[in-house]
Amino acid sequence: MPQKTKRDARKPLLLATLALVLLFAALPTATVLALGMAPTLAAMVVDVTPGRYLMKCVAGMNFAGVVPFLHRLWSTGHDLHVALDIVTDIFVVFVM
Repeated sequence: MPQKTKRDARKPLLLATLALVLLFAALPTATVLALGMAPTLAAMVVDVTPGRYLMKCVAGMNFAGVVPFLHRLWSTGHDLHVALDIVTDIFVVFVM
């Protein structure tokens, strides 16, 4: 078994730090994606098959439902207020 180097040990920390910085840099987008992609997270938890085809199918369809509302968010100024208006609209949640 190969030895883990310091570089390998720091990789998860680096990825987590990068994700946190991106989260705060694009908080409205992260809000819409986090709430809109919730069914994908549920499918990931439920699907334990080797290929995870259920999760991949749900993720693709879920992302297709989120994209129009990301476009609306980005075209109206990328503001947290707009993002919250999007995710609190029940019809938008049904489409996602």
